[in-house]
Amino acid sequence: MDEFSLDIEDYDIYEELGKGGFATVYRARCRPLNQEVAIKMIDKHQMQAKNMTERVQQEVHIHARLKHPSILDLYTFFEDNNYVYLVLELAHKGTLYKYLNGRTLSEGEAAYIISQVANGLMYLQSNKIMHRDISMSNLLLTANMQVKISDFGLATQIDQFYGNKHTTLCGTPNYISPEVATRSSHGLKTDNWSLGCLLYTLLVGRPPFDTNGVKSTLTQVVMGNYSIPNHLSAEAQDLIKQLLCKDQSKRIELKQVIAHSFFSKYSNIIHNSNHMKTLDSGIVTFSTSSKHSTRSRSMEVLNSIHNNNNFQNPVEQTTPHVIGSLYRCMSSVSLSKQQQQSIPITSMHSQQHQQYSIQMNPIVSYQKKLDVPPLCTTRLQPTRHQMKNVVMSIMNEPRGEVVVELLKYKAKSDEYRVMEVCRISNDGLRIVIYQPNKGKGIRMQNQPPATPNDGVDFIYSYENLPEKHFKKYLYAHRFIQMVRAKTPKVTFYSELAKCQLMETLEDFEMILYNSNGTVTKRKGTSCEFHIQLDTNINEQQQPTHDQQKITQHAEECYQHCVNIEKLLSLTSLNQPCFPIIIGRRPSENNLDDGKNVLQDHQNTFNNYISSSQTPLRTPKINMPSFSLEQTPSPIVKPSISNANNYRYPETPTSSPQYHNQHHKMTSTTIPGIGHATLLSDGTFEINYFDGSRIIVLTEQQGSGIVYSASNIASSIRYHANDLMPEVVKSKFNQLPNILSHLKPRDVGFITSTPLQHQEYNPVFHSNRLNHMKFMR
Repeated sequence: MDEFSLDIEDYDIYEELGKGGFATVYRARCRPLNQEVAIKMIDKHQMQAKNMTERVQQEVHIHARLKHPSILDLYTFFEDNNYVYLVLELAHKGTLYKYLNGRTLSEGEAAYIISQVANGLMYLQSNKIMHRDISMSNLLLTANMQVKISDFGLATQIDQFYGNKHTTLCGTPNYISPEVATRSSHGLKTDNWSLGCLLYTLLVGRPPFDTNGVKSTLTQVVMGNYSIPNHLSAEAQDLIKQLLCKDQSKRIELKQVIAHSFFSKYSNIIHNSNHMKTLDSGIVTFSTSSKHSTRSRSMEVLNSIHNNNNFQNPVEQTTPHVIGSLYRCMSSVSLSKQQQQSIPITSMHSQQHQQYSIQMNPIVSYQKKLDVPPLCTTRLQPTRHQMKNVVMSIMNEPRGEVVVELLKYKAKSDEYRVMEVCRISNDGLRIVIYQPNKGKGIRMQNQPPATPNDGVDFIYSYENLPEKHFKKYLYAHRFIQMVRAKTPKVTFYSELAKCQLMETLEDFEMILYNSNGTVTKRKGTSCEFHIQLDTNINEQQQPTHDQQKITQHAEECYQHCVNIEKLLSLTSLNQPCFPIIIGRRPSENNLDDGKNVLQDHQNTFNNYISSSQTPLRTPKINMPSFSLEQTPSPIVKPSISNANNYRYPETPTSSPQYHNQHHKMTSTTIPGIGHATLLSDGTFEINYFDGSRIIVLTEQQGSGIVYSASNIASSIRYHANDLMPEVVKSKFNQLPNILSHLKPRDVGFITSTPLQHQEYNPVFHSNRLNHMKFMR
């Protein structure tokens, strides 16, 4: 450093190379050494007005100690009354952003650039330094096409005591990681995400989450998906996917990046810079940067997203020495602790809003935290459930995303409108909230309202969700827990029953082969098993010897399923093992061996629930109603009731004596669907193999259908004008085919099918079901 002059008078200043918020970069020459350099001149008055003095000190403190082929050299630094001067290595070909000018690279050329950036980041991470603003505007090219990481204005060192506790929102929007965008705790792997965005941009020609605005870009980063063109090689696609993993704990390490097959495939190009020189087409390397009015607008938008208006007013004071003391601490072991600011840091090579660097102050650490763990929708099937004033969904795309729609009834139009939407990522860590139609709401449909094109209103993480939104998250968490309690993780076929351990690992269900009876264990009931074999048995009756055997068998099967789950969980780190089905249902001959256990119990069910072909069911969960408002809400359509406190009139499930009063006229098993029964009063009952059931009511019973997701779930009654979810609609569409199998050939006084006979099928004869409204 002593070789370079510490007096600006010893430098010849030439053209401007770039300009930031309070700094300008010029090409220059050090006359004593006759060497070309770049000088970054930081205006001290503007720096103080924006409260960035400590940030500049940290930038110099970090950068001056770095020495690596992929890091732009900081030769020396000094100051006078007006400026802080940073004497930098000159990169003759300018920024990578300007050099490429929107062109794409071949995979070999991209590997050449990415390998150098990865090595530079590896060096930074070995010193516990996060750059936090890796983008094409901060990567410079030398005359011999070497890549240099520059601009350490947002860099920080991870404190060895506090670890990954940084929560500042900073960086270039198109390269910001999800944990930074949500202002979660983040660490070194945030630069790995930026590396993935860089690789994608070089190969595709645009960033993976590119939009027309900053707010919408951050929304896509947090909750959106990206598509990889099919023409990219398998190696490139795999590396991009591993770098752009939204869960930072699962994101690929840099040492694994460098050893990836993508780089070994192009090793000859990586070690030959002459190949990259063919890109040089005479592009003007040095040019003045554009104006920065867009940057200010971007910051205003970002500020509104996070509801943070704590900008500090400029301080009137004399000009202090900014970096005079830095010479005395260059040999210190660790860098000074980052001083968080609430003013944006600008990049000296900004060209458009996608390239702007931004910084906002961190979330306060003393706010109240959620008292439930992050929800998880892994392996849960898409479903949708409406309650009194909220609709909750598990989405198919993005996979596993949870959506909570808050409803408000409009009496004038007699409809429910979605007033607010809360979307939660499948790991429960990222949350966005927005109001459709600019707060006016939209009519409830069969899908949640899409995110606004200009981005969502609020972006949060699990760590910093404000207390006023806790209730939304708690509703979603409760909903997911109930779905998990009905979703099998381990299915085991024993010699007596089909056993299912649910995703909660505490809910268990055993369905007996010979009697179709069930043994259940629910979360929070310790080791208590509930046996349901015959509805005529008094619940207070002492368990018989056979019931004790069944309970013992259930306990053994439950523990067996738990042990299987523990064992497979240890081996499923790289590839998924669940859900898993073990064994198969014994043949009918083998089932005779188990009759001694169940001989005292007659079959009181109309169908086999258990089958070797039984698919894993998509759960339809009926949750108890709860309200988000203090004022009473109007009655909801369709009517949702608990089976415990509501009885539908004269349905096959309403009384134990029903089948005695209304005998079966005919029944049959429909392959791939379930068991259907026609009763003498015209009622139809269809028990599906997935455990759900539909009862078609007569006009005397009020018409419509009654749906339940399982024999232990609550029931929902749908009338002619009610909306039906897709899971019910799909089963409803099967009814004509099902009823065609119910021709009562053995009954002498009926010669027509249910679809043709008015007396025994008034619902279908009047086309009542054909006119029912569905969610389209």
